Parts: sequence; C-alpha cells; structure tokens
Amino acid sequence: PIVCIDNSACTTDGCNPSTGCTFTPIVCNDNDACTTDGCNTTTGCTFTAIVCNDNSACTIDGFNQTSGCTNTPIVCNDNDACTTDGCNPTTGCTFTPIVCNDNSACTTDGCNPTSGCTFTPIVCNDNDACTTDGCNASTGCTFTPVNCNDNNACTTDGCNSSTGCTNTPISCDDGNPCTTDGCNPSTGCTSTPVNVNDNNACTLDACDPFTGVISNTPVNIDDGNGCTKDACDPIIGVTHIDTCNNCTLATPGQINGAGNLCNPTTGATFSITAVPGATNYAWSVPAGTVIVSGQGTTSINVSWTFTTIHFGIIGQVCVVANNNSGCSSAQRCDPLSVQLVAPVQPPSISGPSKACPGDSVVYSTGFVPRAISYNWTAPAGATIVSGQGTLTVTVKYGAGFIATSPISVTASNGCGTSPARTRNIQPNVLPAAVSITGPATGVCSQSGVMYCVSSPVIGAVSYLWTVAGAGATINGLNNGACILVDFTNPTSVAITVQAVNGCGSGASRTLNVSGKPAAAGPITGNLVVCANAVETYSVATVSGASTYTWTIPGGTTFVNGQGTKIMNMKFGATAATNMTVSVKTSNACGIAVARLLNAINSTVCPRIGENYATNFMVYPNPVKELLNVNFTTEEELTYVVKLVDMTGRIAYSEVSKSTSGVNSISVNVKGLSSGVYMLNVLIEDSIQQFRVIVE
Repeated sequence: PIVCIDNSACTTDGCNPSTGCTFTPIVCNDNDACTTDGCNTTTGCTFTAIVCNDNSACTIDGFNQTSGCTNTPIVCNDNDACTTDGCNPTTGCTFTPIVCNDNSACTTDGCNPTSGCTFTPIVCNDNDACTTDGCNASTGCTFTPVNCNDNNACTTDGCNSSTGCTNTPISCDDGNPCTTDGCNPSTGCTSTPVNVNDNNACTLDACDPFTGVISNTPVNIDDGNGCTKDACDPIIGVTHIDTCNNCTLATPGQINGAGNLCNPTTGATFSITAVPGATNYAWSVPAGTVIVSGQGTTSINVSWTFTTIHFGIIGQVCVVANNNSGCSSAQRCDPLSVQLVAPVQPPSISGPSKACPGDSVVYSTGFVPRAISYNWTAPAGATIVSGQGTLTVTVKYGAGFIATSPISVTASNGCGTSPARTRNIQPNVLPAAVSITGPATGVCSQSGVMYCVSSPVIGAVSYLWTVAGAGATINGLNNGACILVDFTNPTSVAITVQAVNGCGSGASRTLNVSGKPAAAGPITGNLVVCANAVETYSVATVSGASTYTWTIPGGTTFVNGQGTKIMNMKFGATAATNMTVSVKTSNACGIAVARLLNAINSTVCPRIGENYATNFMVYPNPVKELLNVNFTTEEELTYVVKLVDMTGRIAYSEVSKSTSGVNSISVNVKGLSSGVYMLNVLIEDSIQQFRVIVE
C-alpha cells in the first residue's frame, strides 16, 4: 500500500481506490460565536477569541456565545434637569449645562436640578418711599421719583424716604390780631382785616393792632357853628341843620402848618386866612393835643406831652368861622399826625404768589400802627392801577412780566419810612401733566387713536400737543385735553403735551409710541409632556399684533394655529429634553422681540398591551371646554375612555366601538374643577395615558 500522509494536522489522510490519496480538511467548529475558528497545519484546530471593542466610550463591550459581540449603549443620565445628557464616543458621557436666559434684566436666571430653568423676578426695592419701584426688561430696576405736588399753595411739598410724600401746612400768621389769617389752596396765605363795622354811621370803628380790641367811638357832631343844629343818624350820619337866616360865611381855606410831625419839642402853629365877615374862629384838635393859645383867632399854638407823642396821634385839625349874628361857616379839617418813631415793617402781603400777563390781582397788607400812608412797588412788568397809599392795591400784569420779581410795601409817617415788606411773584408756569393715556405700541396703520392727559392740570386754559417722528399726524385740533392721531407706518413717535395759560406753555410730558406691537406675554403650556402627544401653547392677545410667528423644536410638528396666538404642536416619538418654544408678534410696522418658553421635556409615557391604535392626538391642552381625542385603528375595536382626577375619581367615562380609520371623540370638561387629570384610553388590552390640564 502507498503511504498517504501530507504532514498537515488540518486534514484527515486516506486513500480512495479510484482516485488515490485523499486529504479531507477537518471541521474546526467549537460552536462559540465569541471565537474565530481556524486550523494550524502543525497543531491542528485553533479557536481565537474575537475582540469585541467598537472603540466607542459610549458602549459597554461584551459578547454572547450565541449572538457574538455586544456593544450596549451606556445610560448617560445625571438626573439633573440643568444639563443636556449625551455621549462623546471618545470621552464618554457628557452633561452640558443648559442655557437659562430669558433675556430679561428683571429676572435672575438660574437652574433647579429637579425642575430645570428658573427665572426668579429680582426685587426692585430701593427702600425709598419717594420713588415708584419698577423694572424694565431691557435695563433692569427703575426707581421713578413720585410726584408729591398736591397743587396746594397752602402746603410745602416734600418727600420723606421712609414715609413718602409730605405736604406740610405753611404758617400764615401775620402777627396782627386785627386780621383773620387763612390760606387759599390756589393763591396762598390770606390776612383778612376783621370786620369792625358796627353799621352805625355815628361811630368811628377801629381795631387795636396790639390787643385786637375793637372800638366804636362816637363821632364828634359839633361843627362849632351856632347857626346849626348838630345831630347824628345811625344810618345817614352827622347832620347840621341851619337855624339862622342869611348865614353866608365862607368855609375857611387851607389850614397852614405842618400836619405830619416827628417828635416836636416846641409845639406847632396852625393858621388860616381870615374869612370875610367872621368875628371869631372855633378850633378843634385830636385828643392828646393841647391848644396853648389862639383859640377864637385865625391862628393857634398847640403842644403835646412826651407820653401822648410816644403812643402817637393821628387825627384832624378843624376850624369853623363864626360872626356876631350867630352864623357859622362849614367846618374845614386837615390831617394831623404826630409821632415819635417811624412805623414798623408791614405784616405779610396777602394775594397770589403766581401770575401771568393779563392778570389783575389784588394784594393787601395789615394795619401798621403810627402809619399814615402805604407805598406799594409793583413787580417788574406790572403796574398799580388802584389803591396806592392804602392797605389794598390792584396790580395789572403786562407782557413785560416774564421772570420772578417782588411786590413790596412800606409804611410811613413824619418820622420816616418802615423797612419794606416784600413777596416774590413768579410766572405761573404750569407743571407737566401726570401722564399721557393711550396705546404705546401696536398702532401701525391705525387712525383716530386717542391720547389724553390722565388728569387735568390745575390752572390750564388749554393744551399744546405735538408729535415728532415720521408716520404720525394729529387729526383735528391740538389744544384740548385729548387728541386723535393717525398713524401710517411709524417706527418711533414722541407724543408731547404741555398745559397752557397766560404765561405760555408749561413743562412737557412725552409718551414714546412704536408702530410695532409689544412683545408677547408669558407663554402658557406644559413643560413636561408625553412623546407623540399634541400640546397647546398660547399667549394673551397683544394689542396691534396681526401675526404671531411660532418657532418649535426640531423633531416636533405643527398641528394648527401658526400665525395665531394659540397653536397646537405634536411632539416626536422619542424623548427629548431642554426644548424651547418661542413666539414673535408682528404687524406691518415691524417685529417684536421673541418670547421664550424654555426647559420643555418630553418623556415616553406608560403604555400597556399591543399597539392596536396609532396617531393619538389629544388637544387642546390645557383645555377649558371640549377636549378632542383622535386616534387611528385598522379595524372595529371596543374602546373605553376615562378622565380621572388626581384622587382617582372618575370625572368622565365612555365605552364605544371604533371604526377602521380615524376616530374622533369630544370630552366635555366644562364644569370640572381646574387641575391635573389623567386621560386613559383602553383599546382591547392596550392602554394609552395622557396628562391633561383643565383650566
């Protein structure tokens, strides 16, 4: 026999009578998927372990004797809502911090590991009661000074940082008991002389400025004329009835001699020119004055004691001419003042402290002891039209009155003039209106938009409105408390108003108006949703907005509502985290900044049994009245719909059969308490659960 051997451990050597030597390869199979089977001609079968390494830090490498290598994805979850979990094949798990920024200077942006982004409103409080605290989303805290003007001339306006506005009453005491002191909210302090009139023409009425005692002294009815019967009627006053016939004596002429004396040491002489036909003359002098000689003649000498001069004498020197027939002339009187010192400064001046050209204003001061005359000086640009020399004057303001200027008064007698009492009178420039009412945004292409002063400016006779900026014009008059404005395509318009009186236009108040709408308010909608769920997101109506443009995350789709303030969107089938929904309002004049809702997370909600139905849609969510439930089945199946509150109470239940294709169910939630409910849809043995919010 031949020797059939190939010296290979990988074959079985044999011989076929027909063909000769045979070298049949042996089968090297260890039935292990984790080895590579082979054969070495020297040693025989080899079973080399395979290397299960996909060079990815994101998998756990292993092997299964049946199926071979396994590369199981690792779970990268740090249970922190403030990070986006992922995996880098080179480095492994990544936990990228999410960006929590609502672009508002009025919030402190942060993140809670459990709930995600937080936007905590900052506290704008300067602990100052003299400011109104607020916040501007662009610039941050605002502290606007409060307006402490009570438009009352009787108070001094101020502000205390602890308690707020102060309106302290001013003191209107002029130190004169012969005046009633008060205050007029429009004009300021008033000092009204007390009423000393006893309505009796037979008394001299007066008030003592030191004591306040009112006196009503009987008048002297004796005219020194023997041919008259002297009497006094309380209504008509003193009368002198002629009792002689043919009394033709003329009234004496001017009484010569100083009538305004200061501390005379040698007395004084008073005389008249002789009256034709007169044989004697009867003189009368004020109390405290002594006729030393000359009574009965055309000239008398008088004197005073120091005491009487010290208290002051104010009165009249009078004379009547007589003849031997008993006839008397009419009495002639001239004033007499005898004083020791000049008068003191007059008390405060009463009357408005503000005026405008064209105004006629009354000013007065109180009685000054020892004074016989009062000299007033009008403010620059004004004139005294009546009352000069008295306690009360009327002042007319002309076009030249343009700046603060004083009115003053002095009292005088023979000893001199008092210091001046002054009061500054300023132009009555009106303050700015408190605010302007009317829309500040969203006025694009609107006509007849009304703007008004929030409250009338006291003292205003009209208003002056102006608009600055392209695209806006005043429709109609611009001098009332309100105006109408027509807008075309404005970007930024300043609407300004000034109150007007005789002094011109006052301080201005401005409202900045934009044609584009304001940014939308906060977005309402769920932050935690189910995969494949249809959710509703909405914002409140924004004045002047014509379009609401929504932006939704990748992997989601719009259901309806794009362009409106309410939209429905469907989330993808897989879970996702840290998603953002945003909306921008716009009109023909522009687009507002976006409003964002961050930190939206979708999860795969529980589902039991086979998937008999697909394409579930539950909307709107949140819901107020009708909740719509849509799903698709391939055949007629029995389904049960239940709405259960968080206590387990069934609020709604329905059993029915589906049809092949799309099925729609409407659940009436009107009347249910607001809160979170679970919607369970049981189809055969498959359960779908949805979290529903009822408003």
